[in-house]
Amino acid sequence: MRYRIAFVLHAKAGSDVKYLECRVKWESSTRIVALSMGYRVDPDKWVAEAQRCKAGSFHGPARTPAAEINAEIERYVAAAARVFAARREASRDEVATAMRAELGRPDRRDLPGVTQAYRQFCAEQAAVKGWTASTVAKMDVTGRHIEDSGLLKTFADVTKTNLNAYLSWLRDGLGLTDTTAHRQIANLRWFLFWCEDRGYVGPEWRSFKPKFRQPDKPVIFLEWDELMRVWNYSGPAWKTDVRDVFCFCAFTGLRYSDAHALSWADVGEDALRVTTLKTYDALTIELNKWSREILERRKGKDEVHVFPRTTNQVMNRVLKDICRECGIDTPVKLTSFKGAARTDEVKKKWEVIGTHAARRTFVVNALQMGVSPTVVMSWTGHSDYKAMKPYIAVADSARAKAMAGFDRLENKAPGAADNATPGASNS
Repeated sequence: MRYRIAFVLHAKAGSDVKYLECRVKWESSTRIVALSMGYRVDPDKWVAEAQRCKAGSFHGPARTPAAEINAEIERYVAAAARVFAARREASRDEVATAMRAELGRPDRRDLPGVTQAYRQFCAEQAAVKGWTASTVAKMDVTGRHIEDSGLLKTFADVTKTNLNAYLSWLRDGLGLTDTTAHRQIANLRWFLFWCEDRGYVGPEWRSFKPKFRQPDKPVIFLEWDELMRVWNYSGPAWKTDVRDVFCFCAFTGLRYSDAHALSWADVGEDALRVTTLKTYDALTIELNKWSREILERRKGKDEVHVFPRTTNQVMNRVLKDICRECGIDTPVKLTSFKGAARTDEVKKKWEVIGTHAARRTFVVNALQMGVSPTVVMSWTGHSDYKAMKPYIAVADSARAKAMAGFDRLENKAPGAADNATPGASNS
């Protein structure tokens, strides 16, 4: 069957923004199928005669390269050739359905809703990537937000305007800071890329690129004297259990999740040998006198696990109480943003302490003692030196403060000149 295929730039009603559209005609001018290709194309970089983008050009806010758009055009040309090669006549619906099938694009009438597709996405990714229970829980939160907002019900709703409205709802409706909203939008973008691969949505959503203000967080850790206060804390057994887990992490660098799962089978004579739950790293962590003492305390309390099976939420609540009783109340300034609105809060350290502070305490103390970052990373499982930079900055600052202590010392040796200072002449 004879047909014509053309690629044109099409503007939506009331807009000057041009999107690429494929149009197929056959038999008569009334038989035409128009398929939006989802790409935003800059008219001054479009060669109308060739119906292709200029080589080397980039298009739209997503900076889509011409090579990608032109390759997609060729895919549409090949799909049309296959559709019409097998037919002598066809209705508009038949051609539209056949083209979508050849291109792997579902019919709009058969598209799932956004919430349904999100559940499919989570089920698939959880199986393929082996999500942990905590990752499943975090992604479920994103799914609930998408559904509760009421802004993204169908894929026709996935527009830049609605995505901006969704972000505003996260900030204003739920009161999320930019740091938390950024994580939610990152999960959403991951999902939309998955949807794009399946033809549920075109690439135009990629122009949604919000800016987030995310100030550097202070590194919350315990100074040595603070750690010793926790170490020497005495109280009821359910509190000293929490103390032991925290201190063990502070002297081994384990995450709480790994300490929670630690079994006696992981404990060797001289070292722990664990495979981390978060990153599946196989780590060997040598024992020191502090971690050995805690292990000695735990012997005989459980045949399988070293520590009680306490949830992270309960751990954090009890840990705050312990640190409050230990007088760990150094002021900590926290800065957050919701869009352009800035909030500064000053809290006591015990109010912001959590189980992960033990791991940070281990890293900072090790660096302050002069242990090389490479060795510390071999204990903690950090694979990216960039992740160590905040800790190195804290350790360097603490060492400089300690060195400044020498400036306060005076020469009190017998016969020393009053107020003697280094380099001063006695003549």
